[in-house]
Amino acid sequence: MIILVLFIFQAIPITYADTTWTMYGGNLENTHFQAMRGAMSTAPYVKWSYVTGGAVESFGATVADVDNDDTMEVIAEDCGVCCFNGITGVMKWKKGFPVGDGSVWTSPAIANIDGDNTMEVVVGGSNNKIYCLNGTTGLVKWSFLTGSNVSSPAIADVDNDDTLEIIVGSRDSTIYCLNGITGLMKWSYTTRGQVQSSPAIADVDGDNTLEIVVGSRDSTLYCLNGVNGMIEWSYITKDDVYSSPAIADIDGNDTLEIVIGSDNTFYCLNGVNGTVKWSYSTKNKAWFSPAIADMDKDDTMEVVVGSCYDSTLYCLNGTNSIVKWSYNTGDYICRNVSVADLDMDGTLEVLVPNGTNSLTCLNGKDGIVL
Repeated sequence: MIILVLFIFQAIPITYADTTWTMYGGNLENTHFQAMRGAMSTAPYVKWSYVTGGAVESFGATVADVDNDDTMEVIAEDCGVCCFNGITGVMKWKKGFPVGDGSVWTSPAIANIDGDNTMEVVVGGSNNKIYCLNGTTGLVKWSFLTGSNVSSPAIADVDNDDTLEIIVGSRDSTIYCLNGITGLMKWSYTTRGQVQSSPAIADVDGDNTLEIVVGSRDSTLYCLNGVNGMIEWSYITKDDVYSSPAIADIDGNDTLEIVIGSDNTFYCLNGVNGTVKWSYSTKNKAWFSPAIADMDKDDTMEVVVGSCYDSTLYCLNGTNSIVKWSYNTGDYICRNVSVADLDMDGTLEVLVPNGTNSLTCLNGKDGIVL
């Protein structure tokens, strides 16, 4: 397989935090929104590509300066983990796991976990392990064995101890919180089904403590206390929850909402107590994760969601779920969209990966193909 990277962003004065995509969904809230603006003035073209040694799973690469050389690197999976120079595409290191140890089945998560001024890269393998790698060399710092394959990890200080934790779900039905420095388990919570959803993390109830929101294939969305893993609330849907939740104040009421897909429906829940604020039903499976941003600059968030086999992308008003626009791709949509201002025109674009290896770019205001 081939990794094709289209670098359509060019440097403009922004903060460092805005230039990275360090974990699944781009941030802890899983909004799939990139604050960095692009400067693309022509049709997209391939700046570099890399021929891998095996299949490249579509969990998503991450971007950060992992080795303190003032250049962004791209971290992606290739029957292991690869680190590429973001400018040239030249491989800087590759961590291939031993025979029988499996391949990488998650998006990498990146942070300076142990305070040593060097980034760490955290990934999950098909061998049921979570690995923490040195971002400069790719060497393993620690690993943790779960009971099955894991979801894409998230990294945050969830218990206010000034140490970062790793939060990850597993198909062994368990959500794990690990000490980021040692890899030792701090707490775990067991659901009644496989956890393939990746966690979203935020203070959803305003108590100055982070909560962890994650779905399970027991048809339930869980909100857990970040300090001890105790359940704060749960919401039962009509089917398995494969989708990873997205968190934002989408209706401007100064309270966070959570958007999640299950069965053929996307649900907007009150972050404080998990009650439904609205729901929107599509014509087919709601498996992938929502993107959230102010698409049309009306000071109200929109929710962009797709339905797998009805081939349609929907842009919903975040306050009331009214459809602002929809776009039929003519192909199935089973991967996450991303949102950014690609051409620095002040209007957000939506990148839609289609089922037959193509990428569509839509105007975020009206859904018209660019």
